[in-house]
Formats: sequence, structure tokens, C-alpha cells
Amino acid sequence: MGDQLLRLYRKDQLEYKIVGILDDDPVKHRMLMHGMEVYGGADELEACIKKLDVKAIIIASVKIEKDRINEILDIASRYEVSVKIVPSLFEIEEDQVNATDLRDINVNDLLGRAPS
Repeated sequence: MGDQLLRLYRKDQLEYKIVGILDDDPVKHRMLMHGMEVYGGADELEACIKKLDVKAIIIASVKIEKDRINEILDIASRYEVSVKIVPSLFEIEEDQVNATDLRDINVNDLLGRAPS
């Protein structure tokens, strides 16, 4: 999903300016994805917020754990950074939304449930 967002960003089809990527997969750390550096895992979020003057965080993982979402929300709140998430695969498959329809975190995200 992150790869898809980067492709859309490169085509000016995303309303956010991407300044960097975090990925928990150590194989991707320090790589470039579509010209963007992968800084490391979510454990580097706070450092990246400070270093890159981050204004918003986009969670592009469709399989993120609720504890990880809570951790990201906690860090973001300390720096007054907004957090958006890509729609679930269920929403995309049901043609309810597009991958670029980023939204705020909701209760279903925190409970780990599919939207009803």
C-alpha cells in the first residue's frame, strides 16, 4: 500500500508531501523507494518527526496491529502531528473508497475490526 501511495504522490495525485518512509522490515531500511528514503522502523518515528519537520503521518499498512496504532497516536500527539490511515482492504474491495481516501483513525482501527 505504501508503494501505491508513493506512485500516486509521484503523479501529484496525493494531497500530502511525502518526506520519508518508515517500514518495520529491516531489509528495506536505508533503501530508496521511488526516490524516498526508508529511514527504519516505527521505533524511529519520533526522531523522524523532529528531523523532517513532519506535519502528518500516513499509516499505509493494511495489517498494522492496534498496539502499533496506539503507539503512533501517542507519539504524534506529543508533537501535534495528525495521523491518517489508508482505507482497509475490505473498504477498497467493496469499492467504497480509493486508496487515496485517507481518513482519521477510528474505533474499528483500534479494536482491530472490519468496518460494519
